[in-house]
Amino acid sequence: MAGFGIRPAARIREPAIPPPRFITRWQTWVLLGVLLLLPFFITIPVELRKHPVVGPLGDQFHVLLLGAITLVLYWAGPLRGRIWWSALAASLMGVVIEFAQLLVGRSAYWGDVVLDMVGTGIVVGFVSWRGLGRRWGLPLMVLCAIYVPWVLRDLPADTRARRFHRDLFPVIEDFENPHLGRMWAGVGDGAVGFPPIPDGPDGPTFVLRITGAPPSTWPGARMSYFPHDWRGYDRLVLRARHRGPDDWIARFTIKVDDERGKSDDGAVLAYHHATAEWREYELPIEGQVGRNTDLFLDLRDVSTLSVFLNSPGDTVVLEIDDVRLEKSGGPEAAAAVLEEGS
Repeated sequence: MAGFGIRPAARIREPAIPPPRFITRWQTWVLLGVLLLLPFFITIPVELRKHPVVGPLGDQFHVLLLGAITLVLYWAGPLRGRIWWSALAASLMGVVIEFAQLLVGRSAYWGDVVLDMVGTGIVVGFVSWRGLGRRWGLPLMVLCAIYVPWVLRDLPADTRARRFHRDLFPVIEDFENPHLGRMWAGVGDGAVGFPPIPDGPDGPTFVLRITGAPPSTWPGARMSYFPHDWRGYDRLVLRARHRGPDDWIARFTIKVDDERGKSDDGAVLAYHHATAEWREYELPIEGQVGRNTDLFLDLRDVSTLSVFLNSPGDTVVLEIDDVRLEKSGGPEAAAAVLEEGS
């Protein structure tokens, strides 16, 4: 028969670790697939996403979901019994899901893709170790598993820092708190420091110092630990000066993103020129349309605050202090607007 081109039936590869009996029906597989994919496309409430504890822990849910998806592909369907192909398919699904989330108002993060791969890695290690008898499976599973506590190692300190800024609000930063080192990060090759100075805008103080030099185009600093709801305020105000000669001016930009703007480049910007003397500079935020978009800045979901030097032609040192939100009419007007919006 073989001479006439007829081949024997393909051997079905059984999973080395069989699925639990209670999920062997096809209806259960369909329901399980829906339950595993649905969380990726549900809009998460801002209060949960921005919560200092729930938010970071929720991100780790990717590990569980993609690990479970890997097992589903390994237990049922055309990839049944093939752990490496199942892991590859699950990883590709994770990448596709990240971009598909943009269609439902969610954001795409490469960090989530890494967490997806951690989940698939744990399953590959477990199946290889316990099911296939591969000794290397155990260290692979352990190495992937310890990634989660490694990512969360700073969670207690981050939580304290966020609570501190919640109490400071509507002052975003006065640079007098003990958490400065984790609040601000340098971006675009910008060097960031927090030195004490005797001649601040109101006397001796600590400041944010940004140092940039060619060939860096946008050296600066970024911060995202403030409370996310800026309703009730119409402008962001800060004090700044440069540390160069008196006849210099230092061009810099204040930038604010909402969560949606991080993915569609819809930030709100204000361009300024700092002098050698302390001055106040502001960024209007109420009713402002983001760059490269026709959408207004969502003051319910502000994500990041950045300050950049604009293409410094020489070494430029910019100092910043007293970053705060203000409302025309004072605190009472801000409270009234916030109460009405709630």
